[in-house]
Amino acid sequence: MRFGIAERLEYGRNLSLDVPDPGNGFIASTILSFGLSSETRTQTLELDAVTGLRLQDLPDNEDSFDIGDARLDFGYTREAANSGLELDAEFLRFDIGFLRSLSDFEDEDGFIVLPGDFADLTGDGTRNEYSYGLAFDGGRQNLIGYRFSLAGSGLRYTDTTDPGLSDNDRIEGDVGLSFALSPVTTATVDIGAERFDEDDDEETERDTDVIAFGLLHEFSSVTRLEAAIGYTDIDERQVISGDSSESGLIGNVGVVHDVSNGSVSALWDTSRTIAGRLDRFLLGRSLAVPDGSLAATLGAARRPGGSVDAIGSLAYDQDYGPNTLRVRLSRDILSDEDDDYFAATVVDVGYIWGLTPLSQFAVRAAYAVSEETSTSSRVEFTSVSAVFSHDLGQDWNFNAGVNYRIRDEEDFGRATSPLVFAGIGKSFLWRP
Repeated sequence: MRFGIAERLEYGRNLSLDVPDPGNGFIASTILSFGLSSETRTQTLELDAVTGLRLQDLPDNEDSFDIGDARLDFGYTREAANSGLELDAEFLRFDIGFLRSLSDFEDEDGFIVLPGDFADLTGDGTRNEYSYGLAFDGGRQNLIGYRFSLAGSGLRYTDTTDPGLSDNDRIEGDVGLSFALSPVTTATVDIGAERFDEDDDEETERDTDVIAFGLLHEFSSVTRLEAAIGYTDIDERQVISGDSSESGLIGNVGVVHDVSNGSVSALWDTSRTIAGRLDRFLLGRSLAVPDGSLAATLGAARRPGGSVDAIGSLAYDQDYGPNTLRVRLSRDILSDEDDDYFAATVVDVGYIWGLTPLSQFAVRAAYAVSEETSTSSRVEFTSVSAVFSHDLGQDWNFNAGVNYRIRDEEDFGRATSPLVFAGIGKSFLWRP
C-alpha cells in the first residue's frame, strides 16, 4: 500500500489562461494519494487514487476553496495456463479552468497524443471522464482460440458556459476467433460493434459495425508479417443535419524485420470514420545507440478529399553519465469527438542534470498544435519549465521551479501565464 501527501504553492499571472488577462493569482494545493498493489504468480491488482484540496485567490474566481482534480485507476489481470482475463476502469475529474499538463496525455512510449477534444480543454466548469474495459481470451495453446472484449467511455460536464461542450457516451464490443494454421501462421476473424451518443443540439447517434479477417505469419526468426482486411459500416443520425452513412473496406499490412542493431518496418493501413477514409503509410527504423535508443518513422497520410500530409515520429533517449536527454517529435492525423480528421503536431524536449545522488535539475519544453476542424478552431499550446528537485530523506522530497505557458486559439485570442511554484511531499509504503 502506498500513501502520499504533498503541498504545492503556485503564484503567477493568468493561472487559468484566460483572455483578457485577469491578473495575478495564488493557489495552494494539498494533494492526497493512495495506491494498492497485489501480485501473485497468476494475478495482478493495481488501484491508484489521487485528489486535491485547493485554496485559491484568483481575480476571476470567487470560490476561495474547492476540491481540485481527482483521478481513480483500477486494473486487474489474471493469467491461466490457457486463458487470460483483464479488467480496468478509470475516472478523472478536473476543473476546465486550469489547463491540464500535456504530460497527462503521454502514451506508454512517452509520446504526447492529443485527445480529440484538445481544443475544448479550457473554459469554465468541471469535466468528468470515465472509461472501463473487460477482455477475456482462451484457447491460447489450442488450434482454435477465442477472445471477447467490452469497453466504454464517456464525458460529463457540469457548470460550463461553453455551449459546445456536450456530454457523450461510447460503448463497443468485439468477439474474435484465432486459428493456428501452422507453427508460424495464425489466422483471425473479428466482429465488432460500437455505439456513440452525444447530448448536443443534433442529438447525435452513431452506430459502427466492423468485420475483419487477419493473418500473422513469421517468414523467419527475424521477419514477421501482420495483415488484416475487413469491412465497416457507419450510420449517423442527427435531428438537424439528418442521416448520413459511410461504408467500405478497411485493413492494414505491416512487416517488421530485425537487424543486428534494431529493426526496420513498413506499415500501410486504411480506416474510416463518418467523415470518410484515411490512408496512412509509414516506414520505420529503430536502433540501439551507445547509452541510449533511437526510433523513427516517416510517411504520409491521405485524407478524404485527396489532401496528403507528411506524418512521422522520432523518439531519442541518451544518457550522458548522470544526465539524460529525451526527445519526442510526432505528427499524425487524428479524429475528434465528431469524427472529423485533424493534423496534430507535438514537439517535446527535456534534459535532466544529475547534480548529486539526491538532487537534480530538469528543463523541458513542449509545443503542441491541433489543426482547425469543422467544429473546433486551431489551437497552439506551449509550455517551458525548469525544476529543481531534492530528496530530503525519510520519504520526503522537495521541488521548486518556474513555468511559462502560452495558449493561442483562433477566434479566441492568445493567453500567457508565467508562474513560480514550490512543493514538498512525503510518501511511504506499508505491507500488510
